Amino acid sequence: MTEASESQRGEAVLPQVREANKKTAPAELEAARKKHADLIEQVRRVFEVSDDELDTVANDPNPQVQKKLDQIEQLQAEVDAVKAEAEEWKRNMDRLASEKETARAQLTLAEVHLRAAKEKALELEAAKSEVVVVKAEVDERVDKYKADAEAAQDFVENTVEHMKWQSRREAVEEVHARGFDLSAEIKDAKVLEAMARKLADPEEEDSEDSGESEGGGDPDGDDAAPTKTRPHGILLDVFVFCFLHHPFVKAVRPL
Repeated sequence: MTEASESQRGEAVLPQVREANKKTAPAELEAARKKHADLIEQVRRVFEVSDDELDTVANDPNPQVQKKLDQIEQLQAEVDAVKAEAEEWKRNMDRLASEKETARAQLTLAEVHLRAAKEKALELEAAKSEVVVVKAEVDERVDKYKADAEAAQDFVENTVEHMKWQSRREAVEEVHARGFDLSAEIKDAKVLEAMARKLADPEEEDSEDSGESEGGGDPDGDDAAPTKTRPHGILLDVFVFCFLHHPFVKAVRPL
């Protein structure tokens, strides 16, 4: 009687198994998501039978029942594989999202650095322009100071030269006043003194020249060209120096 009841149960289950097999065994799955959903649905429908019925199906020697069980195991394995693949996809998506956020943060940092570099470049360009302007001003001042220094040096040299010729003229005039005929030397000394004075102070010389031209010129002929330099010019200087420093001359020289 037990065998009869089990046979009846098997016969009652077989139509359900066949019906489930027709509904839950698609030929192909269009996509992984649809395949996953279909597999879950198939397993759910297969396991809607009671535990007793499952035991009956499991103990049933019918090849079709065994084939169905094998299909269920295969479907379960495929479901597990799809789940694992879905988990892998999820991990990959999370990793990509994390990498995207990291890349976005790096891009933002790079933009900040680029903006700072541009601002620094503008500051350097402004400083460079300012340096160029300051350098031009400094060069101009240096040139002016150099020109002023050269002019001052020329003025000092010309003044010293003028004083030298003035001193020589005065010495020659003093010797001439003591009875020596040094008229030519005095004339040359005056001309050389005038030339040295003109080099030392051109403006003063110009004003004197204009005054002399209005007055009809120098009656003594001081503006005439100096006579040809005589070989005994140096000897004359030595003679004048020695004469002025002679004890007798010093004794009779007016105070």
